[in-house]
Amino acid sequence: MPSVQVVILYFGRLRELIGTSSEKIDFDSSISYTQQTILDHIVQYHPILKSFLNTNSFRLAVNQQYLLETDLVRFSEQSEIALLPPFGGG
Repeated sequence: MPSVQVVILYFGRLRELIGTSSEKIDFDSSISYTQQTILDHIVQYHPILKSFLNTNSFRLAVNQQYLLETDLVRFSEQSEIALLPPFGGG
């Protein structure tokens, strides 16, 4: 498995749960990931996120582009994932 370290950025409540605003996690660079498989992979490192991610709305962005549920992504060393809470308006 050729792996790459991907930067994960956490915002809002996710940052509070994990205790950091960013970290690097290894991903297999030879396969394509969906939004769900990305989240499943992150939860392997932080099981505390499982219930939060299943019950709360948030946005997932890869390389500063929002990811749709059906999008497929491959990662390289320069890749970045952001887990963003819903933004309030007003």
